[in-house]
Amino acid sequence: MTRLPPLPYESWIPTRIALHLRLQILGKIRMALRPGRNHWWHVPLYVSARGMTTRAMPCSDDRLLEIEFDLLDDVVALRTSDGQRETVAVRDGQTIQAFYRDLVGALKRLKISNPIATARPFDAPSTHPFDEDTEHDAYDGDAVRRFWRAMTQIQPVFQQFQGRWVGKDTPVHLFWHSLDLAYTRFSGREAPALPEADPVTQEA
Repeated sequence: MTRLPPLPYESWIPTRIALHLRLQILGKIRMALRPGRNHWWHVPLYVSARGMTTRAMPCSDDRLLEIEFDLLDDVVALRTSDGQRETVAVRDGQTIQAFYRDLVGALKRLKISNPIATARPFDAPSTHPFDEDTEHDAYDGDAVRRFWRAMTQIQPVFQQFQGRWVGKDTPVHLFWHSLDLAYTRFSGREAPALPEADPVTQEA
């Protein structure tokens, strides 16, 4: 495997924030379209062979929708089970407002109503509603691909560890609210109450 030179952390911060917000938008679509599951297992994204994906989600009685953030081509690809496809380009200088509106427009062309109920970030380094955020517009494709390639190396390790467990466990998934690749095993013992935590953390 080729070793890449280190990337200065400070230069990655604007892109990390904007990537986080873009993934929150995709995650909120998944959260709205997928049936609820315990421990919020219906909301994460997944590492794919080209980037990150929602996997297939029901978008009507007879159609499925998958949204993939294709980091090799720097596009968000929307595909439906009846063969339709739309793409939204991702580029440096594109505000979150513009990205959100382009994505909602792509959904509309696929005859899918925007399912997001609360169009603002959750537990993220921004509180701007997506359709008003003109502050965050960074996108460094090279930096984002480095982040993704690190996850493509970590995911198989998690999956190998997962394969040794016969009890209850999670998929290997990317939680978009905190931007972390996660895997969890459960012992079966009841977890302690967290009365001071937010409802999401309490349930998780």
